[in-house]
Amino acid sequence: MFGRTIGLGEVYFWAVLSDMSRGVRALSGEVSMEKVGNHVCPRCGQVAMNVYYSDQTDNRVGAWCEYCNMKAYYHGEELVQINS
Repeated sequence: MFGRTIGLGEVYFWAVLSDMSRGVRALSGEVSMEKVGNHVCPRCGQVAMNVYYSDQTDNRVGAWCEYCNMKAYYHGEELVQINS
């Protein structure tokens, strides 16, 4: 799961997600997101992972661990790591 090659679309997705201070930009304009902290990181086991949801929905779109700096996106229910 964590060893697969990522495409440019996935890299673009994380670049957009990580720019939370200016809002998340999508191809069609602004997209609002909600951050929920204190999740357990699957890589380091620390309770330091933030999960990002589409605004006012239960759709998870990405995650970032503040402890080990793991970045990932959700493909359905699967968390796919972007960085190593």
